[in-house]
Amino acid sequence: GRPQAATWQRLPVPSALPVVERRIYSLDECSAAVEAMSGHFIICASGRVARSAISKLDPTRPFAIISHDVAHTGELLAQGFRVIHGDPSQEHVLRQAGVERALALMVTTEDNANAVLTILNCRTLSKRIMITATAQTEELIPKLHRAGADRVVSPFQVAALFVLLATTRPVVSDFLQYVVYNPAAGIETTELYMQDDSPWIGKSLAELSLRERFQAGVIGIRQPNGEYALAPADDHVLNEHEILIVVTPMKHGDVLRIEAHGSATRRPVSLRRNYLESEQTR
Repeated sequence: GRPQAATWQRLPVPSALPVVERRIYSLDECSAAVEAMSGHFIICASGRVARSAISKLDPTRPFAIISHDVAHTGELLAQGFRVIHGDPSQEHVLRQAGVERALALMVTTEDNANAVLTILNCRTLSKRIMITATAQTEELIPKLHRAGADRVVSPFQVAALFVLLATTRPVVSDFLQYVVYNPAAGIETTELYMQDDSPWIGKSLAELSLRERFQAGVIGIRQPNGEYALAPADDHVLNEHEILIVVTPMKHGDVLRIEAHGSATRRPVSLRRNYLESEQTR
């Protein structure tokens, strides 16, 4: 019955999360809202993985969800999501979801042929968009890569890794789940892109005062060559195409991205790892 000593320092939890009014859209209103979006994320909402992921999302954030199931579409609309009703493997549905303006697309359909066709059509419509897909079998992984997916994830491999981590390093497992994406605590880990025209390029981390202004902590930097620098020093000066990995309260996430990212849209040009290299060889 004695209280246990804390084995690691918890991040501060906001006393109250900001209240955001959720709007309920009709399908026609969804189409108009998505047409006005850019730099958003598209989720093909078919299958258990997609449903589980969507259940953790804030509908006021920049998501467009494609659903072909009438009942599921109704559920998503009632939750306040912007939904495009249709088959994601069809080009006109992908265009309606703004695939040519989006940053990334998540494909989690349990129909293998539909997944391949969705990725093929998406990659045809946009070379810059990052495509992530789930594979139900090991044999499907190379096929999805060949279709144009940047990253293919096996839900079974991910589950196995997390179970192993929870068994061998439970505190590390708890910490990762706490800081990566935690709506209850209002904390997320986000990435900030230093594009050519980012106003942060040439400034040191100390000059940016991220902890004082945003309660944000930089835990790592992905360098242009793909290597990572962990726990960078305050005197680190930011360079082009570096990516900051930052833990911050969710209420500051969008503000951080708007301030950090260059370009007229204030969004990264692309989330694709190899986009810069592929552009140079074209």
